[in-house]
Amino acid sequence: AKPENLGSTPEKTKACQDALGNFRSTEKPPKEAEKVKLQEALREVANRKLQEGRDEPHPLDQDMEKAWKEMEKAAADLERALAAREHKLNRDAGCAETDKLQDDNQAKAKKWLAEVEKQSDNFASKVKSGELGVAPGETQRLLDGLRANFQAQAKPALAKDKAGLEGERREVEARRQQEEREPPAWQPPTEALSNAWKALGGNERDYEKALMDKLGALKKEEEDRLGRQAKKDNALAKLAELLPPLMERTGRAKAAAQRGADAAKSAAALLPWVEEETAKLAAKLAAPPTNDAQVADELGKLSAFNEADKQPALDKLLDMQAACNEATAVRQAQRAGSSPGDTAPVEALAAAFAKLSEAEAALKMSLVAKQQRMLGPTMELERLRRGCRQVSSWVLQVQPITSCAEAGATEGEVLVLLEDAERVKEELKHQQVAAARLEALGAHVSKDAELAPKAAGCLALLTALPALAAAMARRTAKLLEELERQRRLAKERQQFGTKLCAFRATVVAGTEVSAFPIALYDTSESIAAIKEEGVLQAEGLLPAPEGATDEARQEAQELLQQWAELFPTLPVRQADSVVAHRAALHATKLHEDYKTTAEALLAWHGRCLSLLSLAAGPAAVKAADLSKALDMVEAQRAEGDAHTRLAEDLVREMQSYGVEGTNPCAISTGEMRAKLRQIKEMSRGLKAAAAGSPTMCLPEPVVEALQELGESHGDGRRKSLIRRLSNPTPQLPLAALEPMPADQAAFVREVTPSSGSDALQPGGFDPFPADKLDIPDRALPKVGFDPRAHAFAVVEAVNRARTNPPEYADALAASLAGCYSGQTFSPPWGGRLKTEEGEANLLELLQQLRVMAPRPALRLLHPLSEAAQQLAEEVAASAEGRGKHNTSLEERLKARGKWAGAGGEAVVYSVRQPDAVVAMLLLGDGDSTRRNRTFLLRDDLKVAGVGLADHAKLDSVGVLTLVSMFAINLPGAVSVECQGDITPDFQNVIDAIPSEQARDIATEALVKGKKVLLEYELTGVAITVSERDGSKHVSRLKWG
Repeated sequence: AKPENLGSTPEKTKACQDALGNFRSTEKPPKEAEKVKLQEALREVANRKLQEGRDEPHPLDQDMEKAWKEMEKAAADLERALAAREHKLNRDAGCAETDKLQDDNQAKAKKWLAEVEKQSDNFASKVKSGELGVAPGETQRLLDGLRANFQAQAKPALAKDKAGLEGERREVEARRQQEEREPPAWQPPTEALSNAWKALGGNERDYEKALMDKLGALKKEEEDRLGRQAKKDNALAKLAELLPPLMERTGRAKAAAQRGADAAKSAAALLPWVEEETAKLAAKLAAPPTNDAQVADELGKLSAFNEADKQPALDKLLDMQAACNEATAVRQAQRAGSSPGDTAPVEALAAAFAKLSEAEAALKMSLVAKQQRMLGPTMELERLRRGCRQVSSWVLQVQPITSCAEAGATEGEVLVLLEDAERVKEELKHQQVAAARLEALGAHVSKDAELAPKAAGCLALLTALPALAAAMARRTAKLLEELERQRRLAKERQQFGTKLCAFRATVVAGTEVSAFPIALYDTSESIAAIKEEGVLQAEGLLPAPEGATDEARQEAQELLQQWAELFPTLPVRQADSVVAHRAALHATKLHEDYKTTAEALLAWHGRCLSLLSLAAGPAAVKAADLSKALDMVEAQRAEGDAHTRLAEDLVREMQSYGVEGTNPCAISTGEMRAKLRQIKEMSRGLKAAAAGSPTMCLPEPVVEALQELGESHGDGRRKSLIRRLSNPTPQLPLAALEPMPADQAAFVREVTPSSGSDALQPGGFDPFPADKLDIPDRALPKVGFDPRAHAFAVVEAVNRARTNPPEYADALAASLAGCYSGQTFSPPWGGRLKTEEGEANLLELLQQLRVMAPRPALRLLHPLSEAAQQLAEEVAASAEGRGKHNTSLEERLKARGKWAGAGGEAVVYSVRQPDAVVAMLLLGDGDSTRRNRTFLLRDDLKVAGVGLADHAKLDSVGVLTLVSMFAINLPGAVSVECQGDITPDFQNVIDAIPSEQARDIATEALVKGKKVLLEYELTGVAITVSERDGSKHVSRLKWG
């Protein structure tokens, strides 16, 4: 993206753009597929090492993802730089073409003026010197030549050339206005052309009159004809100057009306599709899918609809709104009026599209909620059902034993009965443990109101266990009293049966985890417990004791075989659980941050839209009001850019954790970009409308000229008294318009009331009646100065310098070009400054930025802005004598939170605009150490705040506060314990810890299923991680 690599001609820049497009379409996809495969392989290696109990390798997959994101960002930066270079080259080419048109016109105008002045001086000198012919015949030939050659041929040609020159000049002026340049300084001036033309007409008439006097033929009729001709020439000259601006205004208003009509027509054509799609989405919401495959399919279709159908339609709608608003702005700026009906179709489409978005959001939220239920609570309910059925099945299986009241007639019978009772009693203990787990799972599932009744039904199957425990205890006690024989063998059988029962329970638990995994319910710790118990139980199961039955021995062999097959799968499930819990830990916060960012973008879009939108109607609008609204929008423009970029960063982070698909927010980044683009397009349209707003133009001079033209037409005979009384208003015969240029004559006929079929009423000429009215000030929404928007804009400007220094250097160089004159600095944001270093300081800054490596972007934090604002107000108060002490950075930050790493503040005076604030701090004129520049570009600073206050002597004082890390203060001491899903209270304490390392200790333990206790105090935090064996590890962090 370096300037020298962007192409010096439009063709070379286009070639660079084509190469970038080819890279994205041809080279990038296979590389991305290769990256995904490599990342999957690396994650597989990491999982295998985790399964084998070894340390996880360095996360190369994350390094690859980081490098890939940097490559994508570089490609995006290059695309923007190429677009900017293309725009600049096109603008330079357009300006060059405009300058050539201006030079050509001035050359032709100079030649025309010389010819007119020569002819005019020729007439005047002949009259003055009396060169009117010696004999009557010669004088008559001169008179005939004047009329036949000059008046009939040369003069009309000169008039046509004059009209062409003036038309070209209006075109050049319009082009320079579109190019945002100053109006041209015409040489020769347009006024000089008009004055020369008037002088030629006067000298021509004097010469004709002198020739007629010489012939003695100047009769009353000829004198009247010459008077009428003079009046006619004067009227035509006036009209030639007065009508073109009015015609141009009318043309602009008509063109704008046509653009608005085209947008309205397109809106009407698109409306049925929007309504039809809204109905389809509503129908899908009313009939939701019934299984997870259908939900995933519907989510995929909804995503495809958003990208392939809705987004293009939204782009069209936003373009239509911008076109209608621009049309209304142009018509009202031209004071040509408009009608609310002009924008009604677009407004109807916008309302329908809002319903479509609501329907889409409702459907997506419903589908995501159902998907979450199916992937989480529904599967948990299924495990609960399976477990409860297993317990219930066991109760039924042992019912012959539990319901037996026989005491036995022989010692052997007693032994058999006692063995059965002891076995059932021991099995009952494990069933009770299983029931306790199931009850905990049931409590978890019952949090979902829809599944709570089903969970209660499952748990009802466990109600028989408590009664069984008491009954079996009584029966075994009775049987033990009668047991006298076979104690040793019975004991061995019982001990082996106990081991077998415990091992069976472990195998069942492991099989459930392996065959029916729920990654977000099972934890690394719970699976590790199953592994350890199973290994110990398997090692102590064989060889079987002498008293073990054949059936027990057979079952032991079968269980060991199952365990051998089951054990290798448990580390895989353990690794899957860690990955799932880590993703879930990030998903909630990422989704919430995305929703907050999307809502902030919509709020910003609404504020800007309220400033830029004009209501259609007959009212006119002042250019100053449009400019005021544009200035207010420009002050907030960076906020929209920042929100959109943050949303795109959040989406990329979601993709890295695989949780993008579960994001419930229906506002896509494409919609955000479209709204951002709409605001920029509407700003451009209003800016052009404000620039093209004409000065007030009253019709009286044109009416007077048209009346003169009408009076000059005809034979000059006075009308009768009766005709004068019957029609006191002078009329303009259509025939009188013939000497005028065709377009001017057509314009007069279009806007002037007719009087019969062959005349007009010149007194009714008034193409812009609103020019006579007082235009009320436009009531702007009460947006005013938004400190947060200003802070966004300042941080955005700093980030442009930090993240892409060469591009920022080019933009700064273009902005400050020609602003230095010796030591005097006249920046584009206003004012004149006496510098110490002059332009050399700017050149040094540009050189430094062009070779500087990118720095991380700063993130705006509201508490830091509060601290910066406090200092700004303290500095302002000191200037007014209201205070003498400025609190330290440590004092102000301590009142709001905790900070770590590097930190500092930069103060700037007399500038408010965000770009100006950053530019002045980076320039640092007169500071040989470049302290502020070095501070703003430090690599270890990550978060920022901005303050701005009025200053009594220097107009304003701005403060930038930058630190490496900042965490908010909690109101007081708090202890919170968490295991499994992270709770809001736990997250609040995590956010209040000013150490990434300490945060990682807590969250990593949490994702593995360990119990974590956070004991937060105002001066520190203790993090206690409980292990399975009962041991605890405590980490402490102090900060005050």
